[in-house]
Amino acid sequence: MRLWLSQSLFSGDDVDAGTRALLDTVADRLAGLPVRRALDLGCGTGVIGVALAALWPQSPVVMSDRDALAAAVSAANAQENGAAGATAVGCLGVPGGRAPFDLVAANLPAKVGEPVLAMLVRSAAAAAPRGHLALVVIRARQGLVEHALCGRARILHRRELRSHTVLVAKAGPTEIGTTEIGGPPPVDGRLGAYLRGETELRYGGQGVRLQAAWGLPDFDSVPYALRAAEPLVRADTLGPRVLIWNPGQGLAACRLALPAVTAGEAPAITAGSRDLLQVAVTRHNLRRAGITVAGVHAPSIAAARTISRFSGVVAAHADTDGPWWRWIAEAADRLLEPAGRLLLTAGSTPVERALRGLTGFAKLADRRRRGFRAVLMERRPSTLRGR
Repeated sequence: MRLWLSQSLFSGDDVDAGTRALLDTVADRLAGLPVRRALDLGCGTGVIGVALAALWPQSPVVMSDRDALAAAVSAANAQENGAAGATAVGCLGVPGGRAPFDLVAANLPAKVGEPVLAMLVRSAAAAAPRGHLALVVIRARQGLVEHALCGRARILHRRELRSHTVLVAKAGPTEIGTTEIGGPPPVDGRLGAYLRGETELRYGGQGVRLQAAWGLPDFDSVPYALRAAEPLVRADTLGPRVLIWNPGQGLAACRLALPAVTAGEAPAITAGSRDLLQVAVTRHNLRRAGITVAGVHAPSIAAARTISRFSGVVAAHADTDGPWWRWIAEAADRLLEPAGRLLLTAGSTPVERALRGLTGFAKLADRRRRGFRAVLMERRPSTLRGR
């Protein structure tokens, strides 16, 4: 296999030991089975899905991930290796409308929170009602995964390594009962087990109540990037149509919308990110206040496609977003309307790099806090090029 990897995705330098052990086990234990449809759950770079397509070349393989960049890299790897039957989709958990599967394989994430991990295991078993599961997990989470399988699948094989365990199981009811861990899997847009509870954060001079999600940072504190931008995240600053890229738990979106709703002048907000969970939890938090929020799921802000331009774009970036400063000018040119405003907030160094390529903007504000920097700029209408 020839593979594209990404520093912005898990195991960006090489195929990790857990994935290698999983694929070895699948080849040894399951290669002779008739698999008509397979799922690579949480596909990352698509290594597992491409390998499954090679083992069962006549069968469709679905590769799913909540990260749009992961889905894009997986699709590229399928094409690179001639896996015509492998397709990549962005979704939370098991993709809807694709089950049942004869085989679900996954390198289970270790840091998503126990309720989410249990939900993913239960969803995998439900998606293969008479099929097989091939799962790898770090040893510290082995007990939780096996508990989640109780009553849903019979473990046929364990391969225990120094830091990982590979499990092969046959899905279907067993005689052993089980106690539920976590909430239900996400169905029809509901977040289910991803929700971890209510929190209230002080931001922009007001208390903002959120339902935070497992698997996202800053569930109980304001991130430094948003602290740097705090006085600038205002509806009267960003205008009536705002795109928030990487909205996190939804704090900035709530800060923009909730006071304006009280005044009867709520802006139209779009939440966008490569991480579908950020989009989903932001929409959920505003839906609780009766506000409908559009969503954009794309590998980067430069790849975001929207119907109309925005009066304001809030672009919050982290180190895991890659060299975003290289394409922010292109994105701003396409997404902003004439005289639209761009609010960049990220680490000070990447913001400085971004500013070098953002010609045709007038700087309105520049704030720094603990290594982070927020810069508000306004596009000069004469510099706007066509889409």
